Amino acid sequence: MFPTRFHILRFCLTLGLLLLLILVTLTTAYQPLKNHIIETQQDTSYISKSRVLSYQTPDFKLLAENILAGHVFSPLELDTWQGGTHYLSFYQKGAELFPELFEMHYMQGICHFWMGDLPSAESSLRQSLEINPVFFWTYYNLGLLYFKSGQIDAAIALLTRAQNIPPPVTKKFLHDFQTFAIILQYMPDSEHYIDTHLEKAEQQTNDLLMLAIAIKNHRKTDIHFDPSQWNPVFF
Repeated sequence: MFPTRFHILRFCLTLGLLLLLILVTLTTAYQPLKNHIIETQQDTSYISKSRVLSYQTPDFKLLAENILAGHVFSPLELDTWQGGTHYLSFYQKGAELFPELFEMHYMQGICHFWMGDLPSAESSLRQSLEINPVFFWTYYNLGLLYFKSGQIDAAIALLTRAQNIPPPVTKKFLHDFQTFAIILQYMPDSEHYIDTHLEKAEQQTNDLLMLAIAIKNHRKTDIHFDPSQWNPVFF
């Protein structure tokens, strides 16, 4: 009687192990297929969203020319109005469709800043900063925003952080992300623009930081602050 039970038990254990082995093998073999399906769905979703966004693509060439010329943007040039370029609506939609892309929030924030909507600008720039904490221009513009609104301590903290971001890091993001690359392609010498503008921005950051520290410590400074000469910049 004992030997029969022993053989039955051994058979059941062997069969169980065999089924477990088959299950593990099938799971292992299926995983790449599952990953492929997930990636394909994501790609399809990305393409679909990009198509939706492309229907309201603004005039990037005009934006590039204005940036290159140091143009002071008016609210009508950025807001959603009949016959306008619709920059703000484009980046609002972009942030809605692709919330993981920091530059959509960043560019939206700059549009709000140019239009004088500081609370919305702050919110968008902060969202951008949460996604990408090493982009120079986010810190610079947010620091400028806080300085203009009288939040000196916050401005000092952000401008100090901007000082510590090496220019090559910012250049990498400008080249790697499609939103920036599209605008840069319309500039005749984008490399020269980026390098010279970052050098200029470094000096502006230092000046603004020194001014903010002087204000905090109630000291005089040789640096003159003219609000009309300190405008937000796209990059």
